[in-house]
Amino acid sequence: MGTRFLFGSMLVMLVAVASSAQEPDTLHTAQKTTGEKTALPRRVCLVVGAAGEVGYGEEFQKWAGRIQSAMHDSELLILDGVGDGLNASSDVIPKGPDSTTHRERILRWIRETPDEASVNWFIFLGHGTHEGKVTQLNLLGPDLSSKEFAEALSGKTGRWVFVFCNSSSAPFMASIAGPNRVVITATKSGSEQNFSRFGDYFSQALSDLSSDLDHDHMLSVLEVFLTASSGVAKYYEDRGLLATEQALMDDTGDGRGTPAVFYRGLRAVKGPSDKASLDGDLAKRVMIGGESGATHSADALDPREELEDELDRLRSRKGEMDIDQYYLELERLFLLLAQLQSESAKR
Repeated sequence: MGTRFLFGSMLVMLVAVASSAQEPDTLHTAQKTTGEKTALPRRVCLVVGAAGEVGYGEEFQKWAGRIQSAMHDSELLILDGVGDGLNASSDVIPKGPDSTTHRERILRWIRETPDEASVNWFIFLGHGTHEGKVTQLNLLGPDLSSKEFAEALSGKTGRWVFVFCNSSSAPFMASIAGPNRVVITATKSGSEQNFSRFGDYFSQALSDLSSDLDHDHMLSVLEVFLTASSGVAKYYEDRGLLATEQALMDDTGDGRGTPAVFYRGLRAVKGPSDKASLDGDLAKRVMIGGESGATHSADALDPREELEDELDRLRSRKGEMDIDQYYLELERLFLLLAQLQSESAKR
């Protein structure tokens, strides 16, 4: 009875803290703050590759429009390979004034990204190819290889999120995975060469309330990855089709990746057979701002990550602990996290 009382009181207190901090039925929107307590900046390079066919181009631009809306509060560079390539309307995604190729602009953007307290996103919507040992993104103009991409990233130590929503994208993961990086690919191998639908479901998940799997009114990269992967799987299942794409996510830096089926909700229910580290710890701490989530202030980020690390360690030891002591520790950590969230929301 003591354990149940403690856990019940914990839930009541957490609900009270959350209710005072934000509205119950909306995802918390990142707010700009003044003084020293500023939200972590976010830089985004959103690239729409060459369409190949008109229908694909229309899809890519629709997906890009959703992403642009969800990340409107970012420092945003958008490269549109459809407007020029198909002589189509580019109202949603205007062309940049730079006359250099998209390949050159991407590499320059990566190289010029400063190593500072920020989150840098690269999102690609389009087609990809994999032949032999060469994997490329199909761009307007010269294509971009995974080797060139990795070379541009050499020495970069900031926090990065890469989302490759294209066929044959998996080899990019092995090329660029590393510390402080989240890499998402629409496929698990270079041989999955059919048109990928992952970008459709990824772009929808950025503004879908159902993506908030833990109901904390914020979206993490892990939540969006899991929601998008579920949408792709359902697409093939509903049509009785064999899935031709299986998305992976890597954030441990080993370049191997983890599929969404290893998770039930936000809890891992399966792990690598060789006991390698499971991906997801970093991805669940990178929050998505704009219309669909919140960033944490720079001074609050490290304490939150330390508490979540401690929470993960506690959960892993549940079977070894006295159950009452386990719930006492769980209550303490949850209350500290709730306090941190409340303080962050008031800034």
